[in-house]
Amino acid sequence: SSGINAEWPLRPGQLAYPFITDGVTVLTVNYSRVVLEILTKAHDNMKKFDVLVTVSEPDQRGKMMLKALRDRGIQATQILDCSIGFVMERVDFILVGATGVVENGGLINKIGTYPTAVMAPALHKTLFFSGER
Repeated sequence: SSGINAEWPLRPGQLAYPFITDGVTVLTVNYSRVVLEILTKAHDNMKKFDVLVTVSEPDQRGKMMLKALRDRGIQATQILDCSIGFVMERVDFILVGATGVVENGGLINKIGTYPTAVMAPALHKTLFFSGER
């Protein structure tokens, strides 16, 4: 026996959706399968919230995220990458996916995540990264 519990690990959506409460506005950058899972789980549990999604230039994968959210009935608005600072006062927290985690604990993600991560503490916003192992 490997000693691994078949019930663990829980999916990110199961662990993280309780952080999303009614009335919050969430900012996300780029398309993330894990972030989509979390937001979908919250929506499926009758949470009412808004999502701001960056376009995510140059490949515009944020448009893919916007469509996926709307297809699930989640209220989502597309914003320009350069408007993150402008909309931050409306944001309750930021939720982004992590493409990878390096040995020293650093995170790898799309380039637009870095300015968001730098700005968040200056504007007293909590930034959550979510990923799969």
